[in-house]
Amino acid sequence: MDAVAANFAEIFAANRAVGEIALTVKSIAGRSRRTDTREAGSLRVRFPSAGADLEAVIINTAGGAAGGDRYDLDVTVGADARLTVTTAAA
Repeated sequence: MDAVAANFAEIFAANRAVGEIALTVKSIAGRSRRTDTREAGSLRVRFPSAGADLEAVIINTAGGAAGGDRYDLDVTVGADARLTVTTAAA
């Protein structure tokens, strides 16, 4: 790869979004509760519902997804817990 192509590839990689969410949900006293939540990069998770079942809404603060973006989701739901995972709609 010549120097110009290498420079372009480096710039392209630097302009890509990277995000990570790790989430653990367990059943506590008959209700689904998050016990661990980690967010990094351009991904965020919000929990708008307060009922027995939990809803996680994933938000990408970088906007729409594009080629070269990298997103990692690690979701663990324990026994008897319930979780709906969705994304925000425009």
